[in-house]
Amino acid sequence: MRESDQEKEQSEGCGMMPIPRARSPRRPAVCPGSQCVPIGGLSHAMASKVTVKDIMTQGGKLVTCAPTAKVADAIALMVKHKVSGLPVIDDKCMVEGVVTEADVLLARRTTNVKTVMTHEIVAIGPDATPREAAELLTSRKVKRAIVLKPDGTLWGVISRADILRALA
Repeated sequence: MRESDQEKEQSEGCGMMPIPRARSPRRPAVCPGSQCVPIGGLSHAMASKVTVKDIMTQGGKLVTCAPTAKVADAIALMVKHKVSGLPVIDDKCMVEGVVTEADVLLARRTTNVKTVMTHEIVAIGPDATPREAAELLTSRKVKRAIVLKPDGTLWGVISRADILRALA
């Protein structure tokens, strides 16, 4: 994306958030017998070494949206970046909510994101294990959790896909 396009997206209330991205090594899943146990397949060594901050989406791959952005802009970002939800942040990187595919499916395209977003966020600490993240996502029936810095600002997002990539 050209710099002028990026500035335009950010001025319209949606865009990329510049935070460095950590890479995670590929790990095989363990499938005992014929039943695959994806999260239980994490070896004890991996579970104790790899944390959410190692596998979460952050940096140049983290796409965010402002509460004043239009639903049409949020939809365009989700389609362009192949994501199903966006953290909604204010000008100080404080998370106000999350806008998801479900939130925008029936919304008018000219509506502000703030009126349709999910206000209750599911958050997890950066030092949690992938298993703890998977248990949180499963128990709360969500596709992603917000990862916050100690000061409460957005650090990243951990999704089911991030966890699956760590298992691959």
